[in-house]
Amino acid sequence: MPLLELVLLAVGHTRIASARARFASPLFEDGYLARPARPELPLLLYLPGFDGTLVSPWLQLPALSTDYDIVGLAIPMEDRSTFASLVDKVSDRLLTEPAERRVVLMGESFGGILTLAVALALERAGRPLSAIALVNPATCYLESELAARAPAIASLPPLAYACGVLSLLPIFGDRHMLAQILQLVRGAKLPQVIDTPEREAYMGRVALSLPSRLRWMPRDTLRWRLREWLTCGARYIRAREPELRSLRQPTCIVVGSADATLPSVAEGERLARLLPDVAVAVVPGAGHANTLGIRVNLAALFRRRFGGPAQPGAVAPLARLAVVPDGAEDDADLGLEDRAHPPVSPRDYWRF
Repeated sequence: MPLLELVLLAVGHTRIASARARFASPLFEDGYLARPARPELPLLLYLPGFDGTLVSPWLQLPALSTDYDIVGLAIPMEDRSTFASLVDKVSDRLLTEPAERRVVLMGESFGGILTLAVALALERAGRPLSAIALVNPATCYLESELAARAPAIASLPPLAYACGVLSLLPIFGDRHMLAQILQLVRGAKLPQVIDTPEREAYMGRVALSLPSRLRWMPRDTLRWRLREWLTCGARYIRAREPELRSLRQPTCIVVGSADATLPSVAEGERLARLLPDVAVAVVPGAGHANTLGIRVNLAALFRRRFGGPAQPGAVAPLARLAVVPDGAEDDADLGLEDRAHPPVSPRDYWRF
């Protein structure tokens, strides 16, 4: 099938987000699940980075969906909500859940700031979360490479702005990304979390639709989000650090050891001294944008940290490592495993 036809198919099968921030069921919208909500399972609400997309954890979502009803906060590029309004939006959404339902709140980068603010708000409301997950939390934004470089770029004229944004891309990646992409293109092996034909078809559909999901961030949006989300949010949490000791639910912090965007490893260790019940998992060699890539099995990590599967017998015990160790750049160290099923043709991506 020609590449152009595949891209057109992907775009045609992608549901376009609305112009306002909304709570979405990413696996339903991408055709992996038949229902948008599964209230019989614990809720896992994902809060994204300041790009507002639900792209970062996409490889992890199918495995996580065995244990959780997954919802994500999708924020379009045009959205310039205040930090306080985002805290209220998420808090209000979670307060509509039955009090007896388990709720895990997971925030990545800026979403980590938002997660802690929401957790404190719900604690004050007498509706504490069941568990918290933070991925490269941007509570350390004020000390970051991003804070040192991005505000000046957001003030550049249009052409220089485009060049400035491109100059930031290297601090988001890591040395494994190209090798991982090449291995996936060859198709001989698969990520450890993509272990069924259904999951492989999902991976193919989402991969082909990425050009329509990863949009250019306008200069005014970048300026707003750096100031109103990251700066205000980081200061908000810093001013309330003594309150973090009231968050007694189990917390899992996942950080990339090669994160050049934020000092995530140091921040994970710092937050571990503030939060009462926390475990830190370091993903060796992972950069900021690739921490939730193929070198970690988030479902296994959460089962280990937050307890077993929601339904007894629903998931066979995992013998795999939750985090792939660093080392020589071979397939195992890249988080890839031999196939357990024949390759799924791109023609069949939308038949599963």
